[in-house]
Amino acid sequence: MTHDAHVSDEELAAYLDRRLEAPGRMRVEAHLVECDECRALVTEATATLGAKRRRKRLAFFTGGGMAAAAVVLLVVTGSLPISRDTESTVRGAPPLLTEDVSRFAALLPEPRAVVPRDSLVFVWHRRPGGTVYQVTVSDERGVVMWDDRTGDTTLAPPAAAARSLVPGQIYYWKVEALLPDLRTASTGVNSFIVREP
Repeated sequence: MTHDAHVSDEELAAYLDRRLEAPGRMRVEAHLVECDECRALVTEATATLGAKRRRKRLAFFTGGGMAAAAVVLLVVTGSLPISRDTESTVRGAPPLLTEDVSRFAALLPEPRAVVPRDSLVFVWHRRPGGTVYQVTVSDERGVVMWDDRTGDTTLAPPAAAARSLVPGQIYYWKVEALLPDLRTASTGVNSFIVREP
């Protein structure tokens, strides 16, 4: 799978069944961060699989065939059957959860903090293991100055990217997360100011 290519049906089924080794899983997750189409496909398949498993507590539904069948059904018909208990999730309503996973906290730099560009580090709260984080820094006009992906909760921009930040200017940063269960979360937008030398 190249950066621009969509996830193949076989990779998607293996990913949903948790049969992909770490390199393949990371490659699929990195693609899902950027591709709305594949992410929607996986989200819909996951919702359908979860509903089927809850309704049919039979052993053969917990194996790999269910994910493969959902992918084949989606590819052949262009849609998946939506049950009443998954309809709100598929249509964009928040899932029934005990915690709000769509938001998590940005820690550093604090809002409107004045920071030296040579020691700029972004820090945020951890989400469940296996989460992929996308960090984006933009200027006041919304122009992306720098972005990068990581599995950690701390990231420093490369020296060249830090040097491109103008002292005295306000910059905005956010972290978006793709969780292992394919839900997404965000810190929201935060700001900082680069310290004058």
